[in-house]
Amino acid sequence: MSQTDDRKAALRKQFETVRDERRAHANTAERIGNAFLSLLSYLDDGTPYLRKDQDEVMPYVLTLLKGMKIGLGELGIDSLGNAKLHEIIINAIKSVGFEKTLQGFGVWIDDDGKAHGQIDFIEVVGKAIFHELEIRRLSSVGGDISLSPASSRIERVEKVANGWRCYIKTDDGTTATYNGWKPGDQPRCQTFNIREGIYSGISNRYYWRTVEEVAEKTAEHDAYIILSNVANFYDPNGTDEPMPGDVIVLCGHNALWDQVHGIASSDKSRMNYTQLTTSGDSPTIEMYRNIYDFCLGTKNIVLKLSSEKITLRSSAVEWMSYSGDIVPNVIHMGKWPAQGTTAHKYESWQCDGGTWLCIAESTTDRPGKNSPAWSALAEKGSSPYTVIINTDRGNIIHNGQGDVVLTATVLHGEEDITDTLQPNQFSWLVNTPNAEFNMAWNKRHEAVGNRITVSAQEIDKRAQIDCIVNIE
Repeated sequence: MSQTDDRKAALRKQFETVRDERRAHANTAERIGNAFLSLLSYLDDGTPYLRKDQDEVMPYVLTLLKGMKIGLGELGIDSLGNAKLHEIIINAIKSVGFEKTLQGFGVWIDDDGKAHGQIDFIEVVGKAIFHELEIRRLSSVGGDISLSPASSRIERVEKVANGWRCYIKTDDGTTATYNGWKPGDQPRCQTFNIREGIYSGISNRYYWRTVEEVAEKTAEHDAYIILSNVANFYDPNGTDEPMPGDVIVLCGHNALWDQVHGIASSDKSRMNYTQLTTSGDSPTIEMYRNIYDFCLGTKNIVLKLSSEKITLRSSAVEWMSYSGDIVPNVIHMGKWPAQGTTAHKYESWQCDGGTWLCIAESTTDRPGKNSPAWSALAEKGSSPYTVIINTDRGNIIHNGQGDVVLTATVLHGEEDITDTLQPNQFSWLVNTPNAEFNMAWNKRHEAVGNRITVSAQEIDKRAQIDCIVNIE
């Protein structure tokens, strides 16, 4: 029996003596007063009853079978647990079975005081404002992908005298855009991997045509373009007619069309095209410029990257070091041809028995001492020095184990002069992402000779090691 039950039993016994008429002086004022004082003491001192006239602390579970009202309004919690509240201040809300990043609904505050929310689906009927939005999605696209200044899906086609009027959608009911095509553009359509003969009229399609006319959407008609069927203004290798559902992509701008229509200078910004292909034997990334006819060839290529070959055309190539510094890349062009050749910066040419580096942005000057645009790499009659670094077992340390011995050989022209040099003429430099390590390592390898041993413990993932030979 608890202490509360003991006090309750004693109180009951005391009141029973008050009403016992058989005892002498049973109902004296003193006895009745003492009984009521004991009752008041019981009610004031830790009794299991809730008070209505003061704040109360309940140390046990309180069950409200019909719910709870808050204030004089409609706020409260009903018998099913449904709550109607004005404001809630909490650290977290979680649904049953909630797991972070996996399932369920949850709102919580992290250790830094930042609020997080997780929900499976969200639908915004009005307006959503995001200061920053990060979208994570794994997706795939079958076939090839083209990147260009314009593209459209053909909605409807009408045959006209010089080709086809192709209607395109520029208004989806919520957003209106301009017709992105211009007269003289070259839209291209090509499909892959369609099983021909399964459905009537469905097959792989290809055409590459010139835009004859462009019209914006009006009250009378939708936006459209007219694709040409006039000779010289379409690719004769693809004569399919445009159809509804075709996706067309801008691939160049026809310079001949501009000339015929009195346009002196074509818009070269319409002549750029990039394509990601997966349909061949090897995936490729291809970039083209100056596409003014129906040909994608070496005259247009900027970059073609594949597992077989990398082709790059640029007036200059810059390499950037880990620290962000530009490292010049010298391109060896071979023998200097006849006059009229333009050389660009960091191109080296052989001329008059020497090798010369172009240090101007561009020049038509003949390589030699007489032009400030050139710097001598090796003049006629001189023999350049070459440092060759060899290893005893390749240039890779596998699984962080083993050592590699590096040996530097110095050639003067074609003569090996290594044995004529002193050990203090050889210093070694390492280049890793750790600048402090580089400095300490380089200090230890100053004037140490033409041979060093590099251990796996010294290399974290990747390092470039060079040998500097001091020849006076």
